[in-house]
Amino acid sequence: MAKLLSPPEIYSFLDISTAHITEDDNKQLDIHALKGELPVYALAEYGWFVWTDSEFGDEMSSAFKDILEIAKAHECPYVRFDRDGRTYDELPEFEW
Repeated sequence: MAKLLSPPEIYSFLDISTAHITEDDNKQLDIHALKGELPVYALAEYGWFVWTDSEFGDEMSSAFKDILEIAKAHECPYVRFDRDGRTYDELPEFEW
């Protein structure tokens, strides 16, 4: 039987489609992940895992930054951007 930790730290994340970020956002996430500048991690070849307290500059769209703020409001320290992730009617979608 596996041992349990007491108490374990379990984190939640916001799951969202990459359709809600721009193509430029996607390119910038690729650059940040390759440089290791911020806690941005590639998910295979179709998405990103991003820490919501990362400080992005003007290179990222307001749509991207809004998603990080939405995640924080839902007490999620991470966002998983995935091409197969959920889409939300309240947010803009971008074709790329």
